[in-house]
Amino acid sequence: ATALRLIDAQARVAQGDFAAALTALDVVFPSNLDADNPDTWVVEGHIEASFETAVLAHLNRVNALWRVDML
Repeated sequence: ATALRLIDAQARVAQGDFAAALTALDVVFPSNLDADNPDTWVVEGHIEASFETAVLAHLNRVNALWRVDML
């Protein structure tokens, strides 16, 4: 199920639908990112410039964590 969520999130990002990508990810890896609240655009202590870059950073983090878990 996690792999499918990651694939779905990646596909949504490729389509430019960052909100849908985050929805797919949040099911398995909650983020607390809010498109309307720049104060939440923080991933691993790094403040992101936009909601989109925050979603990308979260997706990259989730991908890295998931790969480590698969080893």
